[in-house]
This record gives sequence, C-alpha cells and structure tokens, in this order.
Amino acid sequence: MNRVIRLTAALATVIACSVGVAYAAGRPVPENLPEVALQNTTEAQLPGDAEALEAALSAEGPVRYKILVIDSPEGEDPTDYLDRVAAEWGLPGPDTLYLIIYTEDNFNIRFYMGADFRAAGVDVEEMLTLVRTHYLAGKREGDVAGALADLIGAVNRRMSGDETSPGR
Repeated sequence: MNRVIRLTAALATVIACSVGVAYAAGRPVPENLPEVALQNTTEAQLPGDAEALEAALSAEGPVRYKILVIDSPEGEDPTDYLDRVAAEWGLPGPDTLYLIIYTEDNFNIRFYMGADFRAAGVDVEEMLTLVRTHYLAGKREGDVAGALADLIGAVNRRMSGDETSPGR
C-alpha cells in the first residue's frame, strides 16, 4: 500500500512539474518591433522621470537599446525568459543591449549584451556594476524611468570611452 502511495505521489509530482514547464515555456514573447527602443507591454507607465528616459533614448550614442517592459515572466525564471526573448528576437546586434524589466518583480532587470561590449572590455560583472550603480539606486527611490535613463547614459559613456570605471 505504501508503495502505491509513493508511486502516486511521485507521478503527481512529475505531472505537476511537466505542467509547470509547459506553462512557463508557453508565455509568449512579444514581437520584436525593429525601430522601437522601449516596448512596454503593461498598461502602466514606468514610474518616475519619463522625460529623462525619453531624452536618454533619443540621444545619439554608441549603443542601440531594445527595452522590453513586461509584468512578469509568469512563473518562468526571469533569465530563462530573457534567453527565450533573445532566441525569438535573434541575438542582439553588436552594438545592441537588450534590457527586460519585470514590473511585478519590483522592476527587476535582466540584460543581454551584443558583441561590441566584449570588444570594449565590458564583461557581465562590469555591466552588473553599472546596473547596481545607476539603475538600482534610483529605482529604490521610486524613479524607475529616471534610473533607467541614468543607466543608459552610463552605458553610453562607457561604450564611447568617456567612462572607464562603472561607478563614476
């Protein structure tokens, strides 16, 4: 009898995991709109200084941005969802930075860098430092749009050679 209960429990766990994986993999990735730098799929605007963000996105710079704002990855790991976006949109161009912001996860952010970043010596750790220094600090104060604008400015300065350390 115990063996039947254990087998039933194991089978229920396998089914639950399978349904969870199928559900997570089923969240659609929005269409890649080629000329759109910021694609917000939520019904709300990013809180904070929208004008600063608009100015940062329209400024000339060495980096092209593809920013996707979604409510949540709906049970899928945020990094796995980023990987699926990159798989469906295609890897970012050499000068492109993908950013995904998850509004329901306290505006958590994930990034995917094009090849020019590595060529410029920007590795994942340096990009994480840029995100911590320029995005997370402002986001904590409620200015998500302004913090994103600050991050864009810092990344542009770093990639143009105007800034050699991420904390400046």
